Amino acid sequence: MVLRHAFRNALIPLATLAAIDFGAVISGAIITETVFGWKGMGVLFTSAVTREDAYQIMGVFMVTAVAVLLFNLIADISYAILDPRIRLS
Repeated sequence: MVLRHAFRNALIPLATLAAIDFGAVISGAIITETVFGWKGMGVLFTSAVTREDAYQIMGVFMVTAVAVLLFNLIADISYAILDPRIRLS
């Protein structure tokens, strides 16, 4: 009984933190890729900055912003699933 009621209420802050932390993971890709030598968005961003390629920099920001917005939308929808008192209207 406690698990059924307490678990759903405990997942609401976790959904919020997961959405916020996803943005932090994306923004921290530059450091992670530099340390481990991986090729990805962080290396693309740093090479675009050194070449002063404005369109590529805007593209990286746009992909990152859309990903963060998508995960925040998923978190908001999960609020309504986890807590029936929250409505999506």
